[in-house]
Amino acid sequence: MKEELAELKETISEVNQAFRATRQDVSDGQDRQAQLDDTLMESLAELLIPGT
Repeated sequence: MKEELAELKETISEVNQAFRATRQDVSDGQDRQAQLDDTLMESLAELLIPGT
């Protein structure tokens, strides 16, 4: 019984680590998307209104 609980605890720990890594990946992707959006908007502004 103790071994099974130890294995379950280890599995839960591994799953939590995977979730944290996935959340970080999503956050990083959102940051990259925001940067790309900003760059796109700046480029469009420059094309529509030169000198901005």
